Amino acid sequence: MTVGSDGADDKPRTIREGEENHLCILTTKYPSKHKTSKPKSSRFVFAMFIIHEIFRGDDDESGYVLADDYWRLEFRPHEAEQINFGDFYQNSDGSTRWSGLIRYFDDALAVKFLERAVEVKCGTPKEEDFARKFLNHYKTLQRRELYEV
Repeated sequence: MTVGSDGADDKPRTIREGEENHLCILTTKYPSKHKTSKPKSSRFVFAMFIIHEIFRGDDDESGYVLADDYWRLEFRPHEAEQINFGDFYQNSDGSTRWSGLIRYFDDALAVKFLERAVEVKCGTPKEEDFARKFLNHYKTLQRRELYEV
C-alpha cells in the first residue's frame, strides 16, 4: 500500500481543498490500551503550521503539503490533550466520527484553534508570545487574501 492511499484499491489520494498560507493541523488519538484520563476516542491536536506549498496529487502520486519553516507550533502531550479536535470540529451531521485522513475547515475555525493554542501555551512566556504572534500573523494573512480577491 502506498503512503496516503486509501488501502482498498491502492490509488493515491488527492488533496481537494486547502490553500497555501492557510492553517494545517495534525491530530492523533491514543491507542485504545493507553492509560489516560481522556476518552479513548478523543482526537487531539499535536501540531499546527501554515501551509507553504501544496501538491494536490495525481494518478501516480498522493498529494502532500509542505510546512512553512517558521510558522509552526508543536504541543507537548499534556498541552495537546487540551486541544480536543471534537471541541472545535463537527461533521455536517453534527457527529465527531472520524474516517479517512483529511478534514477541511474554514479560517474562522482556524483562528479558534490558534486562540486555543495561545491559551495552552500560557505559562511558558516565550512559547505563549510565539503562539500569539502566530495567531496575529494568520489573521493578517487572511485579511490580505480578502483584499487581493
